[in-house]
Amino acid sequence: MRDTLIQLGLKCHKMLQSLMEHVTARQHILHMTRLFHPRHIVSNVADVHLYRAAKTFPVLSHLPKQEFLAGYFTFQVQVFELLREMKPVDVVSVLLGIQDSRKNFVSCAVSALTIPPSNADSERAFLHTGISPQT
Repeated sequence: MRDTLIQLGLKCHKMLQSLMEHVTARQHILHMTRLFHPRHIVSNVADVHLYRAAKTFPVLSHLPKQEFLAGYFTFQVQVFELLREMKPVDVVSVLLGIQDSRKNFVSCAVSALTIPPSNADSERAFLHTGISPQT
């Protein structure tokens, strides 16, 4: 049963990727998945490629590299613990749980998660955050 669900999930993921091939929001969604999907979170190594994915989001791009990597590592550890204990992972709840120790990272990550991927919607969201998309 579990293997069937995994295969179904992979098939759906591939189908969505093929449908999004020419959509401008594709890179946004792919980078978002790389940074915040639980399966990817525990497999990501806090390195240059991970930081490069984060730099595609204006709200994350202003964080210094070491601050981003330290925040992401703390986030990774918490997600890994939930998965190890076979508990459900709510990414936003995990982020809010580390807010005391990684306030800037959490603030930027939650903002990145809530900004819509389409250009018009993103521009409106940036106006509300006070962060210019050109930064």
